[in-house]
Amino acid sequence: MGEKKRIKVLIVEDVLISIEAYSQMLRQLAEESSYEFDIHIATNCKSALDKIQEAVERKHFDLTFLDIRIPPYANGNLLSGEDVGVKLKKAMPNVKTIVNTQYKDKGLLTSIFLKIKPKSILIKSNSSGKSIKETVIKVLEGNQAHCDEVSEMICNQVQADILLDFTDRKLLHYANKGAKMSELPDLLTISKSQVESRKRKLKELFDVVGESDYRLFRAAEEKGFL
Repeated sequence: MGEKKRIKVLIVEDVLISIEAYSQMLRQLAEESSYEFDIHIATNCKSALDKIQEAVERKHFDLTFLDIRIPPYANGNLLSGEDVGVKLKKAMPNVKTIVNTQYKDKGLLTSIFLKIKPKSILIKSNSSGKSIKETVIKVLEGNQAHCDEVSEMICNQVQADILLDFTDRKLLHYANKGAKMSELPDLLTISKSQVESRKRKLKELFDVVGESDYRLFRAAEEKGFL
């Protein structure tokens, strides 16, 4: 088969069984293809940031598997895998990213697509080892390989029902963690009136007007924003 092309891979995932599944799939693919894989693993936002910074100084990643719901690193302004993806794309514009998420919410998928520009967005419940392996081959060849939901969204040029900026997401994150309203202006570096205004708009976006903050957080969590 000749000399194999070495692909440096970053797996950003906090579920050990998923990490092993990716690793095993890549080992199998290496046996069947002209690729070999140098695998690196990050299980939370902090370790992902560390891996990215290390790679910037050495050899950039060629391929990334990215989960969206992973433990945050608030001090680094990384609240989810989406923020890691943005950071990675900025540091390594040529990296090919495969997002594999459990969430099907149109707003979240659109946000991921617009902010990270991944080569592939997959839904975990619809993904098998075989389909992910086929996706890897397509992506390494330079093609896009999105799941049906995302392909339809792109074809129809669907706009997100919910697109949150980073301040909105930090507000949800800190408040959900128990921060008091009096603490949020300093944490977010905005005024108290701006905090109140953003919270009202968030309740409108998540269709929980007149309900408790707890209900807002749960609605945001259900759609994958927490």
